[in-house]
Amino acid sequence: MRSNHVSARARFAPALLSASALALVSALATIPSTAFAQSSGPAAPEAAEETTTNDEIIVTARRREESLQDVPVAVTAFSTETLREKSINTQDDLVAHTPSLQIRSNGAQRTDGGFFLRGQGSTFGTQPGVVVYTNEVPDFRVPNFGNNTQFYDLENIQVLKGPQGTLFGRSTTGGAVLLTTKKPVLGEIEGFIEGKFGNYAARELTAALNLPILEDAIALRIAGNVTRRRGFTTSLNTGQHLDDKNRESYRISLLIKPTDWFEQYTIFRGEHIDESGSGVVLQDFNPNFLTPIPGLPDAAGNFNFSPAGGRAIFQPNGLAGAPFPATLGYNQLLGGLCGQLNPGNPAGVGACIAARAPRIAALTAAALAEEARVRGGGSIRRNAESDLLYLQGSAQQLTSVTTITPGELGPLGDITLKNIFATNRVDRARSNRGVAGAPLFHAVTANGVDVVNGAIVPSDEFGDRKFGDNFSNEIQLGGSSDLLDWLVGYYYNKFTHPVQMGAIFSTFNDALDASTPLGVGAIQGTFTLNERAIDKGLFGQFTVRPTDKLSITAGYRKSNYTRTAEGAPARSTAAGLVPVAAILAPAVGSNCTTSIATSGFCNAIPVDQSASSYNFAVDYKPTDDLLIYLTHRKGFKPGGANLPAATVPVGYRETFEPETVKDYEAGIKYNFNTGGIRGHANIAYYHTDYSNVQRNRALPAGTTVFTQTENIAGAKIDGIELDTLFRFGDRFQLGVNYNYTNPRYTEYPGLAAFISENPGLQANGAPFYTSVANIDAPYVGTPKHQFSVNARYAVVRSDDMGEIAFSGNYYHQSTVHLDDNELQTAFKAGAQSGYGTLNLRMEWNDFMGQPLDLAVNATNVTQKEYKVGVANLIPALGAMGALYGEPRMITFQARFRF
Repeated sequence: MRSNHVSARARFAPALLSASALALVSALATIPSTAFAQSSGPAAPEAAEETTTNDEIIVTARRREESLQDVPVAVTAFSTETLREKSINTQDDLVAHTPSLQIRSNGAQRTDGGFFLRGQGSTFGTQPGVVVYTNEVPDFRVPNFGNNTQFYDLENIQVLKGPQGTLFGRSTTGGAVLLTTKKPVLGEIEGFIEGKFGNYAARELTAALNLPILEDAIALRIAGNVTRRRGFTTSLNTGQHLDDKNRESYRISLLIKPTDWFEQYTIFRGEHIDESGSGVVLQDFNPNFLTPIPGLPDAAGNFNFSPAGGRAIFQPNGLAGAPFPATLGYNQLLGGLCGQLNPGNPAGVGACIAARAPRIAALTAAALAEEARVRGGGSIRRNAESDLLYLQGSAQQLTSVTTITPGELGPLGDITLKNIFATNRVDRARSNRGVAGAPLFHAVTANGVDVVNGAIVPSDEFGDRKFGDNFSNEIQLGGSSDLLDWLVGYYYNKFTHPVQMGAIFSTFNDALDASTPLGVGAIQGTFTLNERAIDKGLFGQFTVRPTDKLSITAGYRKSNYTRTAEGAPARSTAAGLVPVAAILAPAVGSNCTTSIATSGFCNAIPVDQSASSYNFAVDYKPTDDLLIYLTHRKGFKPGGANLPAATVPVGYRETFEPETVKDYEAGIKYNFNTGGIRGHANIAYYHTDYSNVQRNRALPAGTTVFTQTENIAGAKIDGIELDTLFRFGDRFQLGVNYNYTNPRYTEYPGLAAFISENPGLQANGAPFYTSVANIDAPYVGTPKHQFSVNARYAVVRSDDMGEIAFSGNYYHQSTVHLDDNELQTAFKAGAQSGYGTLNLRMEWNDFMGQPLDLAVNATNVTQKEYKVGVANLIPALGAMGALYGEPRMITFQARFRF
């Protein structure tokens, strides 16, 4: 077994906090007070807090603070206390409480969650359809690192539904999720420390401290979280516990407000992860990708081949019913590979086959045994990984928000000038992950690594990003008066990366690879050099109130996205992987735009695209408690270029275009307070027209697999969302949420090859496959029905004892499709049938009148087993893996406030 040992865990705690503090001071010293600003869309003011006097929730969906019930947009919002009461600790916990929200584990990796709202999400390798913002900054995508981090010391979370492209920029075709952390408070010393422990050896420590530095002028807030948990999936071959948690994060926030009209708010945050990775379980395996290995060639130099197992071999570009020529089996590839490695040397060919054939035979036997175990009812908390997996890295982000409020300026109202700047860095981000859950190195992917002296080693060059490599800046100017609210702004984001290497991808037990030493894995893709991407947007939005009951809102944004890069094949040397321009020549199927004689490398196809977003809304309030609104919006998700492949596969496409969404939403928001029952009932209906839909497709590329993005079709989505809350007195509350989503493709030309497990034979005895219409493909990430009930009852509430309360959440959803390539597979293992989960909580707040809160929390009480992500490589590699939701988790927690 090859060694994938990576450097020991970073010494985090005090040293990292001290270094971070020094970095913050240094950064503050170099950033002018008028600091640049950020956002991949606009910035969100601080708010979204829930009061207990009138149940009003303040949100910032239109980039200003206003009541949730006054916003002509469907929004689900959670305050600090609501997050705690509902035990929302990670992004996955949001699903059970947010209508229309789904989170799919991309590539079957638990730490890489893809958000879907109203049917809008992402496919592998594309921009998201839902963007997460933290403190007014769209989260920077951190390769090899993941995004499923712990929620702690948050002021609020807001989930905005529908296209948000005017104020929040590109890639918000489905919506946006806004996270706002706790802001330092001037003149106060306060904070908390909270500890949790539970099953699977779970331990978590969270703390926050607010300190006044200069009375009424400067305040500092420091918060941190340390999480440990043993993995709940165990490899049968290595004994490694997968799906563990081993991470630390921190946040240092500095607020400087010397006057009422000037504020400087700076946040420096970081996270370190050193985990084993996700426990992917094999779902399906097609041995026809591993047909019997032939013996030595006959006297004429020919091999004799025959298919095995009675299953079809995938022919990427044949017609339905066409026979499979004898040149497609992987036994032929092995014979051809050994022939290339030993030209004119039959004995060498035979020795090569003798060395490599047992690898394929061993993989076939082991994979079929694992497939039989799982299908026979074997535990999904076991898998067959034969390599030690890991996910490691550190990331930091600096955000600086400068706000100037000079006062009222005539009819323009109270003026606000805001600048938001952010940049991040990534250190030692690397991973080794099993994509399909197959044994013996089949679809095992190593990122952020090099190959030195025939062994995989970590590579800082391929996995690191420096401050300044990726930064964004947004400047906003707005005003507010009784008659008019307005906001204009400009956004700029720049990403540069000098060198990036594709993954080392192990397939077929490394038997078919010649790019690296035997047993290491194949070089996938090419070097990407001097990558540079720029995203710009100019936007404005205006709300006019001709009467005190009627409001009209209109907004527009013009965006431009460019990307340039160079590419070169990778070659393995004793010193490591190197780009080799000399062996690359523009040819048929190449995506070079200039000769290597000009640049030295192949210039990848440049992308220069522009698109517009807009929104228009009319809302009417016949009474203070009732809002009726109509909204029409347009948003887009940018296109791009598919990275060049080392071996250009059949069907390769150089670029893909933006996808566009137009939606129409009608809604009613109603507050009620009658008969001792108060609360709200919000309902929204929407219709979405979806064009140039981007989807992922995997193509066989020699001995590996190549994944590209294509614009495939058009679709329509209709849906209804219901969000209610009933408060019976001051002790019992009941919330009911429901959404119905009906997506369907309206056009999707072409046919897909159906990879049958029992195709039968043609008259001549050759196997055949059939084709199915693409338009019949299921719509991924979008269950038709989602329903949840949330209840909380305070049994005791007194000054002497505090509050003792019981709460629960039941969530149910119908079938959801997780697999972009499901149409091509026989067992449809990427479809998760409908299921329900139950979460329970008991809490004792202000324990015996003290600032101490105790709680017991249980999630997935009934131990429901359900998939949250799949990696379907059946069309390309004959294997498919799935990732399952967490088992029952029980935690005990105590929080002391001061």
